Amino acid sequence: MESVKGVQCCGLGGCAPVKEPEIAKHMASALAGEKKVYSYCASCSGNLTRGGCQNVRHLLTEILKTYEKPDVKKSMINRAKTKFT
Repeated sequence: MESVKGVQCCGLGGCAPVKEPEIAKHMASALAGEKKVYSYCASCSGNLTRGGCQNVRHLLTEILKTYEKPDVKKSMINRAKTKFT
């Protein structure tokens, strides 16, 4: 397995898409050509998929063998619902 050098977190947790949109955009595009991208962070998995990366895998779904794809449509709504309950 090869690792990609020079790529950081997707920046979602650090508000990079709002404060530094160009840097955040580059984080996803830097991985766009990879065959598979594995992430331990569900937010990064979704954010990288929205940013154009194909075949992003979340490690937990691989371990549990559920093979779910990152949620790119309802993740923000789901987070908002659970924040106030």
